[in-house]
Amino acid sequence: MKSKKFKHVTQFLVIIGILVMTACGGKEEGEEVIGSTNQSNNSGCKKLSPEQAGEQVVAIYRKAMKETVDLLKDKPDAESVEKTFHTSLENYQNQLLKIGQHVMTMNPQQKAVVESAINKEHMNMQINKEAKELFADFSKLIFEYRNHKELYANLKSINIITQFAFFDLLKKQNPNAEQKWGEMMKPTSCK
Repeated sequence: MKSKKFKHVTQFLVIIGILVMTACGGKEEGEEVIGSTNQSNNSGCKKLSPEQAGEQVVAIYRKAMKETVDLLKDKPDAESVEKTFHTSLENYQNQLLKIGQHVMTMNPQQKAVVESAINKEHMNMQINKEAKELFADFSKLIFEYRNHKELYANLKSINIITQFAFFDLLKKQNPNAEQKWGEMMKPTSCK
């Protein structure tokens, strides 16, 4: 009996720890990602740490989810959504590709730190009431556009947009990734 109680207490403490780390760290919504990182002049360019990269990926993911929900909450027609959403989607992708330039230079342990930040955010969506509601709203609202195949696929892609920070995963998920984003899929030259 003590073993079961200990296990449940331990699980609870781990969850609380994850929530505290998620709530306390990171960039605020809307904070900018480090600018272009593939520059020959490195004077304004600073390499991201794994922790910074993870925080920025999560901030972009949260912002993309929230902005998509805000865009769809009044259920505008598909054509209106496509015009606005396409620009936003490209913006999120480009921001994550810039972070990916840093992630590409990291060793496996450092990449694991970035992945851990994303996993914590996904776990948060299971536990945190506000995050849970945001995901439920997102899922419900995008479903309204299911008859518009390409738009629906693009809207759904927000949920997996973090792949743009991991070029190996991006290439697996998008066979034409290098053709489409190849220029941005190069390691950072920041120091």
